[in-house]
Amino acid sequence: MENGKFSNEQIVKLLKEVEAAYEVKGEDRFRIRAYQNAAASVEHMSEDLHSLWQEGRIKEVAGIGESLASHLNELFLKGKASHFEAVKKGLPPAMFALLGIPGIGARTALRLAKDLKLKEKDAVNQLYLAAKSGKIRSLEGFGETSEEDILKGLEKERKSENRMLLSQALDLSRRLIDYLLKEPKVLRAEPLGSLRRRVSTVGDVDIAVATNDPAAVVKHFVAYPEAVEVLNEGGVKGRIILLNGRQVDLMTQKPQAFGALLQHFTGSKSHNIHLRELAKSKGLSLSEYGVKGRRGRVEEFADEESFYGRIGLDYIQPELREDGGEIEAAAGHNLPDLVELKDIRGDLQMHTVWSDGNNTAEEMVRAAVKKGYEYVGITDHQLSIETRGEIVVRNEIRKRKNLIDKINYSNKNIRVLNGIELLIRADGELSYPDGLLKEFDYVIGAIHSGFEQNKESVTRRLIKAIENPYITFIAHPTGRLLDKRKGVEADWSAVFNACLRNKKYLEIDALPERLDLPDLLVREAKELGLKFLIDTDAHHVSHMGFMEYGVSVARRGWLTKNDVLNSLPFAKLKEALNLKGW
Repeated sequence: MENGKFSNEQIVKLLKEVEAAYEVKGEDRFRIRAYQNAAASVEHMSEDLHSLWQEGRIKEVAGIGESLASHLNELFLKGKASHFEAVKKGLPPAMFALLGIPGIGARTALRLAKDLKLKEKDAVNQLYLAAKSGKIRSLEGFGETSEEDILKGLEKERKSENRMLLSQALDLSRRLIDYLLKEPKVLRAEPLGSLRRRVSTVGDVDIAVATNDPAAVVKHFVAYPEAVEVLNEGGVKGRIILLNGRQVDLMTQKPQAFGALLQHFTGSKSHNIHLRELAKSKGLSLSEYGVKGRRGRVEEFADEESFYGRIGLDYIQPELREDGGEIEAAAGHNLPDLVELKDIRGDLQMHTVWSDGNNTAEEMVRAAVKKGYEYVGITDHQLSIETRGEIVVRNEIRKRKNLIDKINYSNKNIRVLNGIELLIRADGELSYPDGLLKEFDYVIGAIHSGFEQNKESVTRRLIKAIENPYITFIAHPTGRLLDKRKGVEADWSAVFNACLRNKKYLEIDALPERLDLPDLLVREAKELGLKFLIDTDAHHVSHMGFMEYGVSVARRGWLTKNDVLNSLPFAKLKEALNLKGW
């Protein structure tokens, strides 16, 4: 890369390549974990890592210590880092092209690259052709099933390669909008499409700008510092390709008609079709320019509220525009008052150095205080009884409880709860006996393995865990990882009803690659009367900022703050969760 100017996406790719090289060479697991953590931190950053480096702030990033900082310093100065090249030396370059394909880990990527003699520039396509022609199944250690799995992963990658996580798309759009607003002729700027509706993954980014001088705005847009190619510059629109390969389109509209453009290009397609049908029944027609009446005159609208009002509807929030009953609700004045980020009073799933987190409990609590939270819950993963024995584990649990008690004693502005995230085993049993569960304020159950179970088995598994008297709620219930793992299938109606019978709750995990429970299931559960917790699953203090993504899922699921337990003040939360000793 010229002048060592690497995008965050390129840095993440490089760190993951080094991590994979360490893995296949049998490097120390702590070093592998260090690169995993660093890659995850950079992937979720809203700031440009290269810019932080220029400001001398690179070590402020979680997971980047002295050693890695020095390697990145060399990378940015010279365009390459000798350490990274040394780690990857001796491994086929095509191996790294296969990383990230669902179902292909580092060791599998190495085997396929070697045995099929894949070339780096065309490795993915060559692998696809090999899978389609049945060549993989003949390799030692592979078979028909593994070949089918690889083919499915490749096809999934082809479908999703142009999609971004919601968090990535929001970060990209916010940087660009901040830049656009530096031009005085930009009166307002908003994202469009699935990004504005806060869908979990997003394709290319579209931006709408209200202005009286579109030429000046388009000129400013195409001069964006992250742009590497201008595809269109003229009239009222612009199109650029960014450093990370993403395409961004700009649309401009005069301020007095901006509401119609914003509504039209926010979508969804099905929402807009239904809206046009409603308008037609009233003798009206809709477009990005406004509303045309029977006399042919187009009425312009500066805002969406007046646009929707013209066709007899209450304003519909972008997250609801999926033709899922929102138009009927708007006509009947029955739209929900959606939960907002400001309603959240605490975060009840976060991890520390006690398990796989990056920060101490004290550091997590200090960050929560800065956010104005009334309460938090420390929910590190369980220690293994099988390897340590129950007595040792019980002693460690009590040490942790004592530390949390000390933190509570020294912090009068926040309550710190002592929770735990436990594995729900394949048979529905929890990974700790009830005798140990008594030590905690609350217990989270989660599926972390056995994703291949059939629907009936998963349903029984979840219901059995829900029926355990010590379980408080189920974390990231489907176990999905966006664009990587589909998650489990279950009879969700049966699971939700089990939660209702047993007074248990479900989590909306705000981690960008999870966003689990998915919005459609959130709405289904809400309609049955279920309550939720929105948590960040934070493994670093910076991850607490993920809360907004969980709130977006909740809004798409039609939740109000009354549906979200951690919008309650602590006095009411402790009653809802049956917290003892508080």
